[in-house]
Amino acid sequence: MYDYISHDDIALGIEEYAKEKHIDLILSFHKKQGLLASLFKTSISKKIAWNGAANLLVIPMDRS
Repeated sequence: MYDYISHDDIALGIEEYAKEKHIDLILSFHKKQGLLASLFKTSISKKIAWNGAANLLVIPMDRS
């Protein structure tokens, strides 16, 4: 089962969905970014973690 979440702010959309559906755990995959991307782009996982809508499990992705 899956749902499509349409929201201008991806992290906020996921948080609202988690609250609406009473979700206990959000699973996210992390892909390491380059130096410039990490300086100028905020991670969606970090935004979700800071707001604490639900427990967050972040799984690192292999670059190969």
